[in-house]
Amino acid sequence: MMITATIFTIIKVAGLAFLSLLALIVLLLILVLTVPVRYGIRGTYDKKPAGRAVVSWLFHLLSCKVSYDKELTVLVRILGFPITVAGGKKKELESRDGADGEGDSQFTGTAGTEEELSGEEAPFGEGLSSQGEASYGEEASSEEEKSSGKKADRKTKSARGRKKRQKQKEKKKPGFSFAGLCDKLKGKADSIRGKIRNIKMQIQELLEKKDQVVAFLKDKGNQAAFLLVKKKLIAVLKHSFPKKYKGRFRFGFEDPYKTGQILTCAAPFYGIYGGKLELIPVFEEEVLEGELEVSGRVCLGYLVLVGIQILLDRNFRILLKKLKRMRG
Repeated sequence: MMITATIFTIIKVAGLAFLSLLALIVLLLILVLTVPVRYGIRGTYDKKPAGRAVVSWLFHLLSCKVSYDKELTVLVRILGFPITVAGGKKKELESRDGADGEGDSQFTGTAGTEEELSGEEAPFGEGLSSQGEASYGEEASSEEEKSSGKKADRKTKSARGRKKRQKQKEKKKPGFSFAGLCDKLKGKADSIRGKIRNIKMQIQELLEKKDQVVAFLKDKGNQAAFLLVKKKLIAVLKHSFPKKYKGRFRFGFEDPYKTGQILTCAAPFYGIYGGKLELIPVFEEEVLEGELEVSGRVCLGYLVLVGIQILLDRNFRILLKKLKRMRG
């Protein structure tokens, strides 16, 4: 009885652990699908660009910050702890390492000078160096004589080879023959005919492909699939488009007419950007300054739902099969 009770308790504990792990996985999946990923972008331009972009999830539990001001910096944080740093901080570390390396090299250099000054056998070393230099000079002179002799032999051989080639070319030069000219003309004509045949075959293949593409696009099922994908893509763009944005732009040209043209082009869209974007024209002066700040969110669950709706569509699945056949 005791053994069976312990077995049941072990199975019970294992089952509870498995259920708790499963519940944790389901909870994480729900969080990933329902909690949106938020993003914010801020950029400025005053003779040179600068900006910052931040992407975060679940109250900055995960975040990534990308900034640019003369250099690019990327910082990834998990639970507030930095994981990946790229940019200025890495360069500071490299400069520190380089300074340490210079200190080590100076220390080794002083040690070497102390050893040289402390030795009493300097005359013996000097004698060896002088003998070595003399022997090295004799060997170098003998090697130079040998190399010069080899170069002279090579030059004579190359001159003889050139003379032989010229004689062979003069012997091989044939005289003019009408039959040879006819053969050459026939060969060129055959090559031109072959090229024309290849061009005709390529044109026929293109026409056949064109007919297949036209039939593929005119198919009603394919058109329905294209329309569905277009609608879903527009919905995704609307979902992920920035919800808040504001900015200020100051611009101008030396020619006032160009500034007026830009204002004329922007006027029809005032209902969209009015109250959020401020346009400040400057006449008779070339100026370009501005700042823009946008923020929005993207829910991964919505993207997954849109993908499932597209894959469940019958026309889209048939379209995928057709594309696979065309590739095969």
